[in-house]
Amino acid sequence: MIASFLIVGVLVVGVVSVQALVSQGSFRMQQLTRHNLELEQEYGRLKLQVAQLSSPGRIASQAHRLGFRLPDGVQALQVKGPVRMSAGAGTGDPPVFSLKGFLEQRP
Repeated sequence: MIASFLIVGVLVVGVVSVQALVSQGSFRMQQLTRHNLELEQEYGRLKLQVAQLSSPGRIASQAHRLGFRLPDGVQALQVKGPVRMSAGAGTGDPPVFSLKGFLEQRP
């Protein structure tokens, strides 16, 4: 009889302990879900801020405010030497030229 009370007591303590662990895990999961939602909202806000700050109209108005202006004329320069095309050449995209290889070869 004492053995059965002892077994029942151990089982009750075990069930209560497991229930407490599950409750703590559930509470932690709710905290993480709430924090994740807050971070997603912050990310969206920051993404919107980046889009607003990098808009061409804003950049043009800031440049004008700082005294920048468009050049009166544009002069095209030709560079003689090896020119490497990007790896995307042949895909239908216009070639992208790089001076990096030319500049690296100069003494």
